[in-house]
Amino acid sequence: MNLERIGALAAAQLDQLMDSGERTDPGVNTVEVPPGDIIERESTSSYASSDPLVVSALRIIRGQ
Repeated sequence: MNLERIGALAAAQLDQLMDSGERTDPGVNTVEVPPGDIIERESTSSYASSDPLVVSALRIIRGQ
């Protein structure tokens, strides 16, 4: 998630609304920001299950 870009867009939009004095309905000026890269962390590679069959199935699904 590009938080700096989201913050900059929000600040610019707020500045424009404050300068113009307009009142708009929520969602009228919706801006979509594409997601950034996904970084897999070590904690996402572990499975929280005590059932060996479930753990085995999850490993097969993940290709490990």
